[in-house]
Amino acid sequence: MAQIRVMHYLNQFFAGMGGEEKADMPVGSREGPLGPGKRLQGLLGDSAKIVVTAYCGDNYFAEHTGKALASILQIAREQNVEMVVAGPAFGAGRYGFACVEVCHSLSTSLDSYGVIGMHIENPGVEVYRQYKDRRVFILPTAEEIRGMEDALEPLAARTASFCCTLTAGRYSNPFPEANARPRQASRPRPGRDPRRACVVVGRRRRYSLASRTTRRKLDPSPVGSLHQPTLRSTVNEYCFSWLALSTARRVVRPEHDS
Repeated sequence: MAQIRVMHYLNQFFAGMGGEEKADMPVGSREGPLGPGKRLQGLLGDSAKIVVTAYCGDNYFAEHTGKALASILQIAREQNVEMVVAGPAFGAGRYGFACVEVCHSLSTSLDSYGVIGMHIENPGVEVYRQYKDRRVFILPTAEEIRGMEDALEPLAARTASFCCTLTAGRYSNPFPEANARPRQASRPRPGRDPRRACVVVGRRRRYSLASRTTRRKLDPSPVGSLHQPTLRSTVNEYCFSWLALSTARRVVRPEHDS
């Protein structure tokens, strides 16, 4: 089975470059695993290979986010990275913010997948939820660093499971039990008739009321007929208005310019 090429992102502390005095360190990289990545690689086994470790100071990343992301993206492209593992960041806010930004940047630029380990109350979780990136997942960890081993084991297990789905050429959510994950597509509520027509607000589209299994879009009327109302167009407009009022569970008020 082919190994998935993984990038591991760390801050300056977990990369072993120093503490707060090295928080202004720019982006750097090392081939292979580094720091907690060595233990993570051992837990991953043959399912994935950490080909490069990217690191950056927390202060530098916060003050030069765009420049830091560009450097990390270049490193990922040079190493043909297919997946990113960031953290674990535990409860560190600046570190958590950087992990989310790195994974989201590579997701949008390289269509890669990302797994982040951090505490559920980390400020980075709110940034993650705002992006709603379906390719990036957060796994909850402890708040303190002493939970490193407990954080790496599930992180490696779920990353390995994710790598198996990627290798098989299909994608499914391998983290259904994660507390913080992208919002799933809305499903029909219990008791709601799925055969009801779809009403698209703000668009001139109509769907057949007689369609039961599929949505059949009716051909729009010619532009010239807009100035010549007929019986058929009048009935269609009446049905469309009645449908919008009878099927709506809530009223969505249009936005007006202030």
